Amino acid sequence: MGRKTLILISIVTFSVMFSISMVGPLLGVLINIEGIYLGRNPNFSLGLIFAFEGLTLSLLQLPFSNLSNRFGRRIFIVLGSIIVGISVASIGFSAVFARVIGDPVIGEWSLSACFLALFRTLQGVGGASTWPILMALIPLLYSEESLGMAMGVFGASFGLGMALGPVIGPGLAAVTNVYIPFLFASALAMVSAVVALKLPDYRGSDIGKRVFKIPDDKNILLLSIVGFSLMFSMGTLVVIYPKFLLDVLGFSVRELAVVLSLASLTFAFLQPLFGKLSDKVGRKKLITLGLVITFIAMLGVAFSTSFSLISIMMFLFGVSGAVIFPSATGLLGERSTPSTVGTNSGFFNMMVSLGVTIAPIIVGLTSDVLSYTMGFLVPPILLVIGLVSSLLVR
Repeated sequence: MGRKTLILISIVTFSVMFSISMVGPLLGVLINIEGIYLGRNPNFSLGLIFAFEGLTLSLLQLPFSNLSNRFGRRIFIVLGSIIVGISVASIGFSAVFARVIGDPVIGEWSLSACFLALFRTLQGVGGASTWPILMALIPLLYSEESLGMAMGVFGASFGLGMALGPVIGPGLAAVTNVYIPFLFASALAMVSAVVALKLPDYRGSDIGKRVFKIPDDKNILLLSIVGFSLMFSMGTLVVIYPKFLLDVLGFSVRELAVVLSLASLTFAFLQPLFGKLSDKVGRKKLITLGLVITFIAMLGVAFSTSFSLISIMMFLFGVSGAVIFPSATGLLGERSTPSTVGTNSGFFNMMVSLGVTIAPIIVGLTSDVLSYTMGFLVPPILLVIGLVSSLLVR
């Protein structure tokens, strides 16, 4: 039962995260091909449209997780997968929809740009209804002795979806047209909705109207700070760092793809291994070790200029994420009961999403005002806070 359900969870997780992650790299391509008007500050507008999904995802994960605790998890996962599928297809055809009524300019944006923002926000709604609730199912299926391994498998499916979406999406667009990747991702999300129908429908206690209830256990709050600090670093590396590598260090697109793949694929494929290891040697030890490695990697990122050194640092970051994520989520599962796991998972994932979403804003602003090096020193500061938090977990 547990292994079969874990496979189903992994399929849905991969499909949803692939569909969500594929959109980011294609937004600029879609805007250029369709001639979507973004006003006088197009780069800021593009960043804003991109952020709508992350902000919505962050804000809704906790209430959706709490509500799923009351009404059942399966219905949220199924509906969330359908919403992701509809929103992804709608993003790809935003300009087509707008041209039906002339695509007028509304304030600073054209109607097609407004549609992009609307459907990107809807994508965040679908993501909030799937990812944290899927993770909350796993502690209900596995004992402490194998929970790390199960969380590692979950993290691998999550990471692999995040890694392959930005690669396969642009590749499909290059050999076909810009609409095909959106249709492909939409179909994949719809398939995951069908798969989700086979998931168990666990429920916890009735939480009444407290949909924004936060965890009572301070250990969950501390683990969430750890997750925030890790994903703040990741948000820096996937949004701001590529611009630095291309514009300042003069990396080619191929070199950029290599260093990003070293981080993302290592993060995805090593999680089951380190998750299983956490079942044997202890999760707190691995979380602390992973944060130290992340700190070293992010310091190296701030000062490295050669392709070889940067490759090493990105590889180390991928390893550190693979060490931390299944250990932290496994510890979260251990500290949860059937009635609190939804709330705990929702809060943890809200903090994770906030880290990814806020990082490009803070690091980008620091880089503009001071320098890229100073911007890249912000994540190590937060990692120290994360390290202290991990040491306080009991």
